Amino acid sequence: MGNFSIALSGLQADSTALNTIGNNLANLNTTAYKGQTTAFEDLFYQQVGQSGSGDAIQVGAGTKVSGTSTDFSEGTLLPDATAIPTDMALDGTGFFVVEQNGVQSLTRAGNFQVSQNGDLITQDGQSVMGYPAVNGVINQNASAQPITIPVGATEGAQATQNISVEANLNSGAAVGTQFTTPVQVYDSLGQSHQATNPLK
Repeated sequence: MGNFSIALSGLQADSTALNTIGNNLANLNTTAYKGQTTAFEDLFYQQVGQSGSGDAIQVGAGTKVSGTSTDFSEGTLLPDATAIPTDMALDGTGFFVVEQNGVQSLTRAGNFQVSQNGDLITQDGQSVMGYPAVNGVINQNASAQPITIPVGATEGAQATQNISVEANLNSGAAVGTQFTTPVQVYDSLGQSHQATNPLK
């Protein structure tokens, strides 16, 4: 009976590990899903006698699952992976704070959407929380509030202040040769203009 229970404990532990693997595979395309790993440990050994030199002869009593751990390491961030402007990702450690019915929870899933009244919400309707800001200054001493994006509102235009250009120049060109490249800039009314930047 003992040998049967040892083998059975291994099968039961392996079944749990297979369930964990199956769960990981089923959630491959789940936004911000964190993979899990099953860890095992030995059960107590039983001493069944001694060897000729007096050393104990021990037989393992099987194995069991010691726990299932979650890998919270950051996944790969793909630029322009989605065209949805409310999709967000966290670079580094941390979580988004969300709230529903007064209960706050944490998530790394940033596939948000905007409700009809302008609230930033999760896919299941939880409010995304953030610190309030006045004139662009964030007050971290205040309590977190639901983030609201004014629907249909526009911000005042800001004129272009700085321009940076990356270009490859012809190394065989004569000294003093100028090249031009167009750059799109905006004035204080939000109108776009083409500026030509000479490169030497």
